[in-house]
Amino acid sequence: MKAYKGFNSQLQCAPNNKIFQFEIGKTYEEKKAILCKSGFHACIDPIDVLRFYDPANSRFCEVDIEDVSEERDPDNSKICGKKITIIKEYTIIEFIELCKDYRKSNTADKSTASNTGDKSIASNTGPYSKAEITKANSIAIVSGYKSRAKGVIGSWLVLVEWDKEYENIQNIKSKKVDGEIIKENTYYQLIDGKFVEVEK
Repeated sequence: MKAYKGFNSQLQCAPNNKIFQFEIGKTYEEKKAILCKSGFHACIDPIDVLRFYDPANSRFCEVDIEDVSEERDPDNSKICGKKITIIKEYTIIEFIELCKDYRKSNTADKSTASNTGDKSIASNTGPYSKAEITKANSIAIVSGYKSRAKGVIGSWLVLVEWDKEYENIQNIKSKKVDGEIIKENTYYQLIDGKFVEVEK
């Protein structure tokens, strides 16, 4: 089954605080597949991977997962299988584009076009662009130069900071809108690696 998985910067995962090293193109097997307990975990919907792995410090891959258990998490598309093959790795920008394309090809309440639906994604890639989310459990992503995003409590913001020449990415960070550190319905821009409140 085609799915998507996140790793730390060394292409590792740490289930039950035990480091597991992966390699692109390799296949791995476990004896049991129990959701959130044993086996290999991945997400069918790539946007769900960003709920578990910070895009600023993680790596993202397409995987093939086999012998998948029947258990399902009601809050996301996480699955668990006994066998996994690491197919290929994406850059963070490629992964964001993948998330957008996935949502475009699926139902309205998870689409890119409608960012008011539950578990939706709003994304903009142009310079000085904006993205906003009006439902919890959704993600606003902006990857253009001096772009900004806002959301409601329970949603996530993913911001990208470029250099002045708009040639190299300096920082990519994500934060959850909690109403305290990150305010609700307030635009943020990533400046010097920090979430900064900005005007509309």
